[in-house]
Amino acid sequence: MAMVPSRPRRSIRVCHGASRSCVLAIAMVMTVFVLSSPAPYIAFFPDFARRDPGRRELRGEYSGPGEQRLSLPLSCGGRLLVQAYKASEQQVPAGWPVGSFQEWRSLVFESAPETAQERGPPFIQSVSKVTCAADNKWLPEADPEVLALNYPKTLAASVAASLRMLAAREPRVLVIGLGSGSVPLWLANAFPDSRVDVVELEAAVIQAAGEALGFPIEAGGGTGRSPLRRALGGRLQAICGDGAALAAGWAADPHGPRYDAVIIDAYDALNRVPRPLWDKDGPLAQALPVLLKERAVVAANVPPGFPTEEMLRGFQKRLQSNGKVVPAALALEVPETANTVALTLRCSSCRSAAEFYGRLCQAAENFQQSGICLFSAPDRLTKCLVREV
Repeated sequence: MAMVPSRPRRSIRVCHGASRSCVLAIAMVMTVFVLSSPAPYIAFFPDFARRDPGRRELRGEYSGPGEQRLSLPLSCGGRLLVQAYKASEQQVPAGWPVGSFQEWRSLVFESAPETAQERGPPFIQSVSKVTCAADNKWLPEADPEVLALNYPKTLAASVAASLRMLAAREPRVLVIGLGSGSVPLWLANAFPDSRVDVVELEAAVIQAAGEALGFPIEAGGGTGRSPLRRALGGRLQAICGDGAALAAGWAADPHGPRYDAVIIDAYDALNRVPRPLWDKDGPLAQALPVLLKERAVVAANVPPGFPTEEMLRGFQKRLQSNGKVVPAALALEVPETANTVALTLRCSSCRSAAEFYGRLCQAAENFQQSGICLFSAPDRLTKCLVREV
């Protein structure tokens, strides 16, 4: 075996002051590199990627009773509550006033007495991590990178991967059902050229989202305008109304909006998805062939026990082109909650559910490499129980 001769040692003289200055300069350059370009940083140094600010181990911080920030009556009976909890990690965005802080805020629906037994006890419907100004001159604002619960992560990852797979340019997204607004805000932030329209039936939910849950719309009080609100530039809006009826009206209007994605995330007083939003003969299903662009996706978050297959087959029938190409459809059961994210794809080049799922997972991998998503989008898809329709 040939031996490789070692190189002769060279005597190196080090000036310690200069070396410390050099190390400091390198550290500063690396910091600028990381902050200005996170995607290459994550690609080269995956072990040091930014942590998910909505990760599982932080959930204990917003469990149990919190400090009440808002209480509003609902038109369907019962009340809406917003509760606040201390956040251990303070990541106040640049540009906020000195003294600003972050806290968790949850949205809870209390049932009316006549529906309390059927619906069950109150539960946290959604959670946002909110930045607040100490003097209250700025409206609270949700961190757009935080999705705290499991089903919003799966829903957002599914839609983001679908938009990436469809190569949607300047995507327009319709979300029916606001909640805290965390999913539409996340999508608007993840796709800077997008426009996201949210339709919410309950005016109280829009008021709570804007005033207490940090959804960045102009909604009463406050005088400051944060960098995020300026960056969104009107790309994110909340509309008070019946989502199915509005969709039908837009579809009937030749100049109405056309969407790359339609998201159904709405529940009634008994925690059920309203039938007009999913029945094959309902106004939304009838509107979809016109409301959707030629390459688009429909995503629905539905509870355990919901007739998911019936809904998907109804959407497939409505979107079937020329009576031949049946749109691919998938049901992704979220393991932690038993909620299901149901997807129907309008894309002539994707002929089967198996192909759809494979391309969706690959698109999620590609999306993850962008560095925009701080939780694992591929994991949110691959760890689900997948049912093909």
